[in-house]
Amino acid sequence: MKSLFLYRWWEPEDQIYVSRWAAEEWSTSGAETGSPEEIEQFRQRQISRMPILGATAENKPLLEESYRRILAAFEPHVGMARYMLGSRPSLADFAWFGQLSEMATDPTPMRIMRESAPFTEHWVRRLDDASGVEGRWYPREQALDGWVEALLRIVGELYLPFLIANADAFTRGLERLQINVWGLPYVLAPFKYQVKCLQQLRGKFAALDAADRAALRPILRRTGCWEFLAEP
Repeated sequence: MKSLFLYRWWEPEDQIYVSRWAAEEWSTSGAETGSPEEIEQFRQRQISRMPILGATAENKPLLEESYRRILAAFEPHVGMARYMLGSRPSLADFAWFGQLSEMATDPTPMRIMRESAPFTEHWVRRLDDASGVEGRWYPREQALDGWVEALLRIVGELYLPFLIANADAFTRGLERLQINVWGLPYVLAPFKYQVKCLQQLRGKFAALDAADRAALRPILRRTGCWEFLAEP
């Protein structure tokens, strides 16, 4: 989501493209709907929020790298009838679709996707109309292989360490949190919402029965997720 926000409001081309439709859909001003004034007011409002959401020059390299790595995790595994957990789409597919469908449309991330992950772009467009698709769920061993493991590795290296650092900074009342991932810095004010995200993930993990936790333990250890999720 943070990468999406960065790309959407960093370059003038993206700002203009998005503002033309988003200003009308999410109007936050008293200007006439669809007018140049409304579009510009919406653009300036979103740009002003970039530092709050971490879309800064300091954080830009890590946000761009995370997008590239996510695309690299998707590209070898997507296919005409291949979804994350089977030959039918799941909530996991639609969760990723939320951001990737926007990034497959906004000018800058669309170009990156088309150049480095063309099959992922095709997969996103097919998922946009997946009603009536019937298939089967993979056995757990197959579902956890390849695609899911590649994404969990990003979670273990980037997302969960960020959630831990955010929760720690929020609890201690710090104004800023700072992490370094893949040799790249990330600095942001802590958010209460992402404290809740960590609590939810740990709570759902703790609620699994012993057999499911045991089955997930190898892949979560390989990807560096176990130590963050198994914490009390």
